[in-house]
Amino acid sequence: MAKSPDEMSRAELVTAGATVRHRSPFSALPVPPPPPGEIDISAWRRLASARSFEPAALAGLRGGDIRSIDADFARTLLSVFNWRHRTIGAHLCAIRDFRSLESLIGTLLLRSDVCLAGDAYCLALARFNSVAAVGYLTDYLGYYLTRTDLEFQQRVALAALVCLDQRNGTARASEFGAMWNAYAGGDATRLLANEVEHFSRILEALDSVTSPL
Repeated sequence: MAKSPDEMSRAELVTAGATVRHRSPFSALPVPPPPPGEIDISAWRRLASARSFEPAALAGLRGGDIRSIDADFARTLLSVFNWRHRTIGAHLCAIRDFRSLESLIGTLLLRSDVCLAGDAYCLALARFNSVAAVGYLTDYLGYYLTRTDLEFQQRVALAALVCLDQRNGTARASEFGAMWNAYAGGDATRLLANEVEHFSRILEALDSVTSPL
């Protein structure tokens, strides 16, 4: 049965991805409670890694299984306090364009309760490319770039914002240039450039194979 964080042991929290427990201004944002029973994610386990989002791997998403997924299933996955479930849920939202879950994904990014899932949240928000999605990314960067003690998804969130600037003809990422340099130090330019290249490649791969879905 899915548990809430308060019901988990230390070992269970680590397994779920809560390796760093922290407080932030976003900690009180509400998240749906986990559903009763176990959630079978075996069919979607490969979507637990953003590294699987390459053209060859994504070609298989044209099959019938992905069309059977609805927003309720993705919402259920996102409510489970586990990085694998939430990563898969966010990736399904990016693939199927489940914009009805945008606020939940933005909330999960801001809360950052579990590690590893943040990349998927950023990818889904970038795919939505809405005013609200940009707002979640900028709110995240505005706070977490000040937390030099936390190495979360600052680089990925900024790369997502750069990619959206490139698509939209905007310059929101420039607001965080000084903060990013202070956060990342001497390798800031190289680290961001590498992440932008990788993130842009994933977005292009998604664009090329998921539009018929």
